[in-house]
Amino acid sequence: MDNDNEEEDLRFNSDKSDSELLNECEMVLEDLNDSVETRRKNLRKSVEKRKEREDDSSLEEYITVTRKSKRLIRSNSNNTENNNVTQKNNLRVEEKQNNDATNIEVCVSSVNTLPKQMAFAKLLNNENIKNILRIKYKSPYKVLIRFATNEDAENMIRCQKFKQLGFKCYMTYESTMSFGIIKGVDMELKEEEIMNILESESKIISIKRLKRISLNEVWVDSETVKLCFEGSTLPSYVYAYGCRFKVNPFVFPVTQCTGCWKFGHYLKYCPTKIKICPKCGGQHENCEIIDYVCLNCKGPHLVLDKQCLYILKRKVSEQLWPRKILHIEKL
Repeated sequence: MDNDNEEEDLRFNSDKSDSELLNECEMVLEDLNDSVETRRKNLRKSVEKRKEREDDSSLEEYITVTRKSKRLIRSNSNNTENNNVTQKNNLRVEEKQNNDATNIEVCVSSVNTLPKQMAFAKLLNNENIKNILRIKYKSPYKVLIRFATNEDAENMIRCQKFKQLGFKCYMTYESTMSFGIIKGVDMELKEEEIMNILESESKIISIKRLKRISLNEVWVDSETVKLCFEGSTLPSYVYAYGCRFKVNPFVFPVTQCTGCWKFGHYLKYCPTKIKICPKCGGQHENCEIIDYVCLNCKGPHLVLDKQCLYILKRKVSEQLWPRKILHIEKL
């Protein structure tokens, strides 16, 4: 209230006219508007500058970092040559060790079926046979065992438990041998006695008396004995009681399966275990068909006919080797 009274007193006390007072008021208002606009402009400028600063700062936050290149250590040519030589020598040593390991392999065979994998591994563990690298089954009657050292392989070969079970253990690289026969051996002599009597330049591994078919069509022992020698050279003679006896090369007979009628194995070791008819080739043991068809050469005869082309070829190939040198798998 006091302020309003003072303004009214000023108006009444002033000598100016109303128009002049209005002009002055308008000028004051214009000054006020100008000051407000300038303030707004300054605010806009400050806001824009602030945005520019923020943009610049945001760009400066992401800094690309690059990795410096590696510094290679300079080495003398002699050092590099020595390193290459040592690397080559190490590679040769590793190759030699691998080859030695592959050569240390024992073959285990048996007339009866061998144990399965887990049972065979348990048997090896019980007999304290260690450092086994691989066990590979070739058939239910034959398995190959690879060892890391030669001592472990020898321990398995000398193991009495395997001998009691009827297993034959031998090194695979020692499997090259030759076979011969001697005729006219007394029927009273047993195989063990003949083994103790005979002497030879080559080591005699085994002796087996051969059989023949009698007049009654029964297999009986004969006077011929088959000898198995170590090595690829078949001796010409063997000695007994100071006399020498002629050794003839043994020709293996043609092996034919009576199940699948293929060559190279017997029925016991047949991989298919399927009985096939020798007349028609059907999956049955026999039939009454008259028109025969050979399963091997497709000729008009029985599959076991001795005049079959396949059987004749096998016989010729066997006779071409006067001194039979076979891998032990042929046994």
